[in-house]
Amino acid sequence: MPNWTNEHAKQYDELWGDLPLLAEIANWLPLQGNERLLDIGCGSGAVLAGIAERYPQCTLFGCDPMPYMVDAARKRVPSADIQQATVEDFQLAPFDVAIAANTVRHWANVERGLEHIAKHGVQTIVLVDDLAFNPSPSEFCPAISSALRWFAEQSWQVEIQYQEAFDESVIIARLKP
Repeated sequence: MPNWTNEHAKQYDELWGDLPLLAEIANWLPLQGNERLLDIGCGSGAVLAGIAERYPQCTLFGCDPMPYMVDAARKRVPSADIQQATVEDFQLAPFDVAIAANTVRHWANVERGLEHIAKHGVQTIVLVDDLAFNPSPSEFCPAISSALRWFAEQSWQVEIQYQEAFDESVIIARLKP
């Protein structure tokens, strides 16, 4: 998204910001309900709003590089700490869970992004992406394939689920104890 403007962000939000899928993601997360959670590329806050509704005891954070999205997310989820930042330069820490819903493909460098997340004490990383029609790593987009390689190199446990109703792959990676 390096060439995006606030106008691009507004148009994107108007088209995709209220998809039922975004609220449904809260039901797919391996949460107890008291975690510190970061939504990377939180957009206008739809995923965070769903998590806040389902898990009101979670402490929520979000980051997005677009000022329009940051303002919209702050309005939508006033209890969340939202920062204008990319995955590689956010300054929020520590947290237990990180989620990236359909955003990994926009990261400048997937491996550097994951390394930055891991430095902040995260135990679980959840990647949700609609670019895979079959939960086979060979069929994922290059960004997701890079993430899966990084998880393997770092010895994270990976579980891949497929949410057929929404045509979304859910990758849950946990730091091995």
